[in-house]
Amino acid sequence: MRRALLDKQLAGGVDAVRDPALALRARQLCSKGTRRSIASALAGLVEMAEEDALPYESPRLDRHAITEQAPLLLMLAQRLRADAAVDPRGVALARRLVSDHGGPIYRPEVDLPRLGVEPRSLAEEAGTALEALEPMPSHNCDAESSGWHGAAPPGPPNLIRKLQFTYYLEK
Repeated sequence: MRRALLDKQLAGGVDAVRDPALALRARQLCSKGTRRSIASALAGLVEMAEEDALPYESPRLDRHAITEQAPLLLMLAQRLRADAAVDPRGVALARRLVSDHGGPIYRPEVDLPRLGVEPRSLAEEAGTALEALEPMPSHNCDAESSGWHGAAPPGPPNLIRKLQFTYYLEK
């Protein structure tokens, strides 16, 4: 639950340097393992959408939207796999894209326009995530430019250990 809140804040562009919990979560999101996992999920969704029929496929998966935006989704996956520095906002947006079952990768369970809600565009959300991966000097996960990746985030050491332990328990 706490990770979802932190991810939402990072996706919204909150500067992780100002808060030890956000800094820790930003480092976790920018780790090679997390980035590879999100990239694999994106590539897997494209692969599933392009198959004729899969017995384990989610009936809500919007295969048409995914197939239509496959090049953009694969470009996003490729950027996540690259060794270049990224902005945690972009990683949080990409993670939300694959994990939000109310997002544009899935068909809505209800008729959104009838409720007065405009459905979210996969092209727009994937494009925003891709653009947001470009590092900003104060937000990125590169130690040389941001000063907080690879070292403990700002704050007292005991608070940092407590935040790491709390995160571990929430997994």
